[in-house]
Amino acid sequence: MKKVLILEDSCVRIRAFRAALHNMPEVECFLWNSAIDMIEAAAEHLPGAAVISLDHDLIPESKSIHDPGTGLQVCQYFATLPPICPVILHTSNEEAAWSMLFTLSNANWETDWLRHDPTNEFWIGELWLPMVRSYLARG
Repeated sequence: MKKVLILEDSCVRIRAFRAALHNMPEVECFLWNSAIDMIEAAAEHLPGAAVISLDHDLIPESKSIHDPGTGLQVCQYFATLPPICPVILHTSNEEAAWSMLFTLSNANWETDWLRHDPTNEFWIGELWLPMVRSYLARG
C-alpha cells in the first residue's frame, strides 16, 4: 500500500483530495490540518510514503484549537531527514512556496510547486491528481 500524506486545513479541499484518491485502492491517504500534528505523526507515516503534499497557510478550526503552524515548519522538519519521496507544494501563497521549495530542495528532496488558480475549484482533480499519479507510477 502506497501512502499519500497531505497537509491541508480546508474541509472543502480535504474532501476533494479524498475524492480524487478514492478510486485508487493501492493508495492510503493520510491528512493533517496542523503542521505540529503532521510532524508528530511523521515517524509513523513517513515509512512507505510515496508522495507528500503540503499547504502553507493553516487556519485553526476554532479559537480554542492551538496554532496549527505552517507548511514551512513541516518542510524545515523534513529537511532534517533523508529524502524519501517527492513533495508537492500546493499552496497559493507564492512567497511561502518559494521558502518551502528552497528549504526542501537544499536538503535534496524532490519538490514541485503546483501553481494553481485558487478560484478554480477543480484544480485538485485537474492538476494535482495527474501529478500524484505520475509520481506513483514512477514508484
